[in-house]
Amino acid sequence: MITDETELGVLRDKDQVKKTISRLAHEVVEKMVGRQSVCLVATSPHSLVLAERVAQAIQRFSEGEAGPPDVTVRFFSKDVGDVCSARYDEGAGVVQLNIKPFEEKFYDWAIIVVEAISSGRNVLSAMTSPIGSPARFDRIGVFALIDAGGREVPITLTFVGVNVPPIPGTTVRVSLSEIDGADEISRIPIEA
Repeated sequence: MITDETELGVLRDKDQVKKTISRLAHEVVEKMVGRQSVCLVATSPHSLVLAERVAQAIQRFSEGEAGPPDVTVRFFSKDVGDVCSARYDEGAGVVQLNIKPFEEKFYDWAIIVVEAISSGRNVLSAMTSPIGSPARFDRIGVFALIDAGGREVPITLTFVGVNVPPIPGTTVRVSLSEIDGADEISRIPIEA
């Protein structure tokens, strides 16, 4: 594993990815004070897997509390055009969507989950989708495992795992075991 985040190679290994997700889930629980429901909105297959892991950790960390929080995971895709329930099917290697209108349920908090953010366009798309309706949420936050910089839109992250400086000609890849066979974060060259 490399120690200089400006070099190519693995930036975070399996254990570090697990610790980062756990730390971020703890931060969500700490900031949920007074909020009993949260909707984690994924924007890609990788962020869906990440949202599922975070939801499980939130439930684990909230055990023993009076009235554990209601945590829901939803999927948004520009291709689908709406927010729907979904789960990642490891055996088939695909996202299984349950296309139906977003429930008319009020959540205390919506958190848009992305595995990595750079320009911010994926988050902006989700915010301007049906989830952005103020009637559905009291608050909207953004959760990113990696902040790769280079923001083109003014989005502030509520929860960020690792800040990685942008380097021309490279990108940061998040690999998750359910999809890619291993958990790691690496810097790779952009293929021409």
